[in-house]
Formats: sequence, C-alpha cells, structure tokens
Amino acid sequence: MVVESKSQDWFWKNPLPQGNDINALCSAGGGVLYGVGDFGTVIKSTNNGSNWFLLDTPTTIELSGVSFLTPDRGRIVGEGGVILETTDGGETWMERTLASGTTLYSVSFSDPEIGTAVGYPGIVLRTTDGGSTWQQQLAGGGDHLYAVQFIDAKKGTIVGSKGVIFGTTNGGKGWSRQVDSTTRDLYSVSFPDSIRGFAVGENGLILHTSDEGKNWKPQQSGTVYALKSVSFSDPYNGTIVGESNTILATTNGGATWVPQLSGILASFAAALQMDGMTAVAAGLSGIAVKTTDGGVSWSKRSVGSTAPLYGVSLFDPVRAIAVGLAGTVLTTSNGGASWISQSSGVSSNLEAIASFGVDTALAVGENGTLIRTEDGGLNWTDLSFPFVGGMTFWYSGVAFSPSGNAIIVGKVDSLVPTWPPRGEQFSVMLWSKDGGRSWTRSMIRAAPNEQLLRPWLFSVAFVDSNSAVAVGEGGTVIRSTDCGLSWELLPSGTTDTLNSVAFSKTSVGTGTAVGEGEGTVLWTTDGGLTWGRVQLPGQTLQSVSYGDGIFATAVGDNGSIFYSHSGGKSWTLTSLTGSNRLMLLRTNKNLFGVSLADGNILVVGDGGVILSSIGPDVPVRVREGGTVIPMSLALRQNYPNPFNPETTIEFEIEQLGNIRLAVFDIVGREVSVLVDEFRSPGAYRVRWNASKLPSGAYIYQLSQNGVALSRKLVLIR
Repeated sequence: MVVESKSQDWFWKNPLPQGNDINALCSAGGGVLYGVGDFGTVIKSTNNGSNWFLLDTPTTIELSGVSFLTPDRGRIVGEGGVILETTDGGETWMERTLASGTTLYSVSFSDPEIGTAVGYPGIVLRTTDGGSTWQQQLAGGGDHLYAVQFIDAKKGTIVGSKGVIFGTTNGGKGWSRQVDSTTRDLYSVSFPDSIRGFAVGENGLILHTSDEGKNWKPQQSGTVYALKSVSFSDPYNGTIVGESNTILATTNGGATWVPQLSGILASFAAALQMDGMTAVAAGLSGIAVKTTDGGVSWSKRSVGSTAPLYGVSLFDPVRAIAVGLAGTVLTTSNGGASWISQSSGVSSNLEAIASFGVDTALAVGENGTLIRTEDGGLNWTDLSFPFVGGMTFWYSGVAFSPSGNAIIVGKVDSLVPTWPPRGEQFSVMLWSKDGGRSWTRSMIRAAPNEQLLRPWLFSVAFVDSNSAVAVGEGGTVIRSTDCGLSWELLPSGTTDTLNSVAFSKTSVGTGTAVGEGEGTVLWTTDGGLTWGRVQLPGQTLQSVSYGDGIFATAVGDNGSIFYSHSGGKSWTLTSLTGSNRLMLLRTNKNLFGVSLADGNILVVGDGGVILSSIGPDVPVRVREGGTVIPMSLALRQNYPNPFNPETTIEFEIEQLGNIRLAVFDIVGREVSVLVDEFRSPGAYRVRWNASKLPSGAYIYQLSQNGVALSRKLVLIR
C-alpha cells in the first residue's frame, strides 16, 4: 500500500543550484534576474546571472512564463492556469488559479497595473489592477499561444502554434491577427524598437517585421534546430537560443545572425540580452551560461555534469561513485556535497556500479563494457569484452558478495549463423572469485530444465557470501547458491519486467525487486526462494537499495522516491509529484539509481540529477572555475537524532577564518569541542561520539567572527 508523504526532504547535489529544466528568464532591474522551469522551479540571481540560487515555491507544476518590473514584485505563470505573485523578491508567494483547465505559457506587464497572460487553448487574459482581477480577451485562432511581449503601454505582440501572430496597439484591449507567414510553431518574440520585431520557432525559423508587425518575412538562421527564445537589449544587440547548443547573435539589429560557440553541450530554452556585451541563457537540466564579451566566450554558471546517470554506489556515508552516459564517472569524498569528473577510459554507457571494501568498485555497461578501480574511482582498468566471435554483450547488473566474490549479468546478441542462432538473445553471466580481477563468462542454464535462459537480466544482488539472485525481463527471477556456478529459475508471480533487486546487509534473506507494470514490487524474507507482491500504481521503478536492517529505498520515473521500513512489504511515497507540501528542492526527472550507507541516501538520474537525504540546503555561490562555496554560515541538524552514541553534524562556512564547533549541556556547561581551527570556505562534516556522557538534551554551537548558530540534539541510552 501507499501511505501519505512523510517529512523527509531531498537535497540537490548535482547539478547546482538545481537540475530541473529552465523555461524562461527575465530581468527585474538592478542586476536581479529570475528564471522559471519545471516542477515549480524558480531561480534568482542578484549579479546579472553570474550566480544563481534556488527559491522556495508553493507548487510543483511546470512554470513557463515570468515578468518582473522591479526586483521585488513579479508574476509567474504555468500549468493549470496558475499564477504566482510575489512582492518581496520571492521570499513568499501567493498562488491563484486564473483559468482552470488551461496552461499559461507567458506573461508580460507593461506597467505595474496592466498585464497580459497567454496560453492554451488560445487563451488571452488581461488585468488592469495589478493582477487582482483578470478578464479573458478574444484573440481568435491558435491553440497554443507561447509568448507575449509589450514594448510599451500600448503595443504588444503574441505568437504561437502554426505561425499565429496577434498584435495590439491599445494596451491589450483588443487584438488583431497579423498576416500569416508560416505554418510552423513560433515560441518567442522580441521587438528591439517600436518598428522592428523578431519571432523564432520550429526548424530554425526566424521571422522579421519592419512595419510594427503588420507583415513578417522569413530570415536565414543557418540551423534546422528549434529556436526557443529571442531577446534584444537595444536596437542593435540581440541573442537567439535553441536546441542542440544553438546560440545566434546580432550586433546590427538583426540584419544578420552569427552562430556562437559556447563550448557547452546543452539545449537552451531561454535567452536574456542585457547590454551589448552581456547575455545569459538557460535551459535543459538547469544549465545556465553567461557571456560578458559579446558572445566571444561563454562561461557555465551552473555547476556539475548534466549527463544522465544510471548507477551509484556508496563506499561509506561520504565516499561514492556515480556512472552514466558515454563512460561518465563522478566521484565524491564529502557525502555528495561536490562531485569530480574522472576519466573512465571508455565511451559506452555505464549502466551499473558496485563497490567493495574501502576502494574497489566495478562498473559495467553497453558493448560488453567492464571497468575496475582499486582507488575509489580515480583510476580505472578496462576489462571489457565488447565483441567476441560474432556475439555482442550487454552488461546491466553487477554485485559484490560480502567476501569479495562478484557477479555480472546481462544479455548476449548473436550476429552469426552458427550457434547461437543469428538474431537470438540469451541471458549472460560473468563471475569472479578474486574481487573482479579475472572473470569466467557463460550463458545460463537454469534448473529445473537446464535450458538456456533468454531474458535480458537487468540486476543481480548477493543474499550472503555465496547466494545471489538475478532479475530481468518477463518477471524472471533466478537464484544461485554457489556464487553463480549454477542457477535455479524461481516463480516470481509476475510477468512484468524487473529492473532491480537488492538485499539487506544485516537482515539476511530480506530483499526486494522492483520493476514496471504499474510499479511492481516483490519482497522476500527467505533469500529469494518465495516472493510476496506489492503494487505501487502509476509507477515505473528503476532501482532499489537496502541499508542495514529492513529499511529500503526505491526510485523511478517522474521523480518517484519511495522508502520501506518493513523489508519491502509496505512503502511510503516521498516524492512531491502531485503533492502541495512545501519543499525547497524537488524534481520530476526520471531516477535510475539509488544507494544507502549509514544514514546517507544518494539518488541519481536523468540530466545528471544527484539527490541526497542529507543537506546542505543553503544557497551556493559559483566562483570562476566551477568551485562551489556557500553564501552564508550554516549549521545543519545532526543525524541521526535522537542518537546513541554517535551522530553526525554538518556545517558550511562562507569565509576563511577560525571556526569553533562546541557542545554544551542544558545548563550551558561546555562538554566537548569538535572543531577549533582555521578553515577555508566550504561544507564540512564532523562525527561526534558521546559514549561518555549521560542521556539528555545538549546544545551544539557553531561560531565564526562573532556570529553563532545553535541547534539542539538528544542523546538516548
């Protein structure tokens, strides 16, 4: 069963400040910029886009349009006809539904009182009282109206699907349809002055008008990719951005457009030209870039990889490796607060990773890719079997036993007319007795009939030092009690594909498998011999992981995160999909991997998403070179709390200086000093052992330069 959402929060670790798609940008004056995007995302900059931080919002809908006339007062529109309004720079928001059953794509205010919002289906709304009330206008055809811009109190333009363009000269009281120049969708419009305007859209389309929008003519863009946004800062300087790294610039009022090389692989959805030399752009997976030299060079203002990540494994609560697209390998040594890209030496997708001991890990993937590290992911040895005897191997799952034995599972495709038959697929398995240094590979004959297995096996996990379970297509479950030398096909009770299987590290025999078909979850307490079943409606689950005991976490599509305290028999939905609960960080990206270790849970997914159950949750500042430092002094709540006898305390510092972290009893007597030294800006973690102290409440305090922060913790014997 699914029960109500709990209070556990999830924190962005990569990309930073967040990884949801950004759909629109606007300038609020005074160097203040706002960006809006998927899943209720609102980001803000106070230095013209050099640094961004994430704002809290009361919604999880897709936000598509934003308009601020001053740094403090603005409106945002999105799905469901929703509008968000703030008068304090995004500290608080008022949420209203202007037109249920609609989607609002864009909003534009010509002055503090008069504004227009447009969207689907062909809806145009107007306010003359600062947004207190809105009236629907009749604009005519066009199912999707994607953008609206006012260049002054009277003149405005709307563009949308199938080339529709509307204009107004009376402040939006009435709209007239302009001469159709295309049947392609138009996504954005910008007028550099009162006469000339530009609209951009599908297949590299640029339309230009030089008669106040009465007539529009196509213009060469030099690209076939969709152009998503156009912005001018003055009559001469403008920027267009779009899919597949597209950035075009003009310095002659749009007479010509010159491609610009950002050097950053991204798809952009929003552009903002601020002056002749300065522009910013944002888009897929939270990417944000900026130029200050007229587009000669662009710097990435968001931090971290946006390559999809398919697997993650924690060595301990602070050290982990994540793997993904095209041989991507990321490592962390501070619990996920920052990630370093490492060279894997391979270019195929890495689908799974498993770690063993202090520094050993195996990663596997497409085209028979198999790599191994003995130094925590810094250096890798390529042990791949890509193509042998007309057979192509695909490895999808890997696991270590407690004693260091290892198993890899996947499939083999035959490309030769001999055995196996051409075009046939068979299950494949590799096993190692020496920690993954050497391997024996074979197809799988499973009892009771000893026929070759054909399903693609996606995941494998050890129950104990010798027993293992693998799962895959068609609800396949197989079990070995001799480290993979022989296998038995077991009934699973489902034909749904199973994507992942995991077993408890300490509760021997307790395990869970998750997969497709409306969120299929299987659970076992006897090492996989028999399975019970739970259904999580509407979910496709991609990965499951156990910590100690019977606590498990499962993740899947659309940002779904579930956890179980019962060995998989019941689950709690911890994602915010469909929830109104306020939460600082959230995503609807597909999540592909999860790993648990001593209170830390790491989740990875599409767009380079890395989430953790552990903070920090303070805004971050980006320095040149991609270094991330906190924007304030911060002290996190210890975990676990209550505790016995050890707990972890995290803190962040903005400035170089002496830091003191001390613990006091309830009457103010100092009982322990954890830190008292100079430290550089960054995020830190301290482990405290209170085994010599009695049960009770204590206060821990972080101090620097006369500023002190305190929190309460509880020791229970």
